[in-house]
Amino acid sequence: MPFVARLKGRSELFLLAEPGLLEGAANTAFNPAGRCLEIAYERFAAELEEEIELDSGDLTAEQRAAFTEYWQEMEAKARRRQTAEVLQAHASKHPVRYDAERRGGVFLREDTYPWADAIARLDEWLRHAADEDVIGDIGTYARKAWIKTSLPGRDGELIGLQINADTRAEPVARFLAFVDGCGGYASVRAERTGREIIFWSADGTEHFGSTDFYCYERPLTRCER
Repeated sequence: MPFVARLKGRSELFLLAEPGLLEGAANTAFNPAGRCLEIAYERFAAELEEEIELDSGDLTAEQRAAFTEYWQEMEAKARRRQTAEVLQAHASKHPVRYDAERRGGVFLREDTYPWADAIARLDEWLRHAADEDVIGDIGTYARKAWIKTSLPGRDGELIGLQINADTRAEPVARFLAFVDGCGGYASVRAERTGREIIFWSADGTEHFGSTDFYCYERPLTRCER
C-alpha cells in the first residue's frame, strides 16, 4: 500500500513513490499534478505520513497514473538487470582460448538469417554452446563474416549486417541484453558509422556499440532489397 505525506506548512498530499519516507535522503514523490519530484526528508512533516489506498479520492488521477508508470518502469528495469545477469552468467561459462589452444567447439551455422532468427540463434548459442568462445570457425581468418542478416536503419532504410566469426560470448551477452532492454528484436534499429554498426532502440533512447562486438555493414543481396 502506498504512503502519502505533506510538506511542512502545506496542505496538499504528496504521493510517495516508495513505501515510507527515507530519513536523511531525497524522497521521490508525486504532487497533485502528477509531477515527479525529489524532495529532501527535512521538508516533510514526517509525523503526518500515512498509508493510503491508491484508488482513494484524496489522490488525483494524475498522481495515480504517475505512480503506476513509475513502478512499471522500476519493475521493467529490474527485469532487464536480471536478464543481463543471466546472460553474463552464461557467457562466463564459455572458455577463452587463443591460437593453438582452439579445439573447435560448437559454432553457429554460417548462413544468412532473418533478423529475428539471427537473434534467436545467438541466444541459443550463448546459453547452450559453452564449449566454444567464439560464434564461428575462425580457421586462418578471424574476421570472416559468419552471421549475415539485415535490419531497418533509423531512417527506415534496410541495412545489411554481418557479425564476424571471432565475436566472443561476453560481447554477445551484452548485445542480447541490449536487445532485451529495447523490448525485443523488433524494437532495434541500425545506424552506419563508416562500416561499423551502432544499434539503437526504436525510440532512440538507448544505443549499443562495442569495439569487441564485430558487426559491420555488408551489401544487401538482390533478394534482400
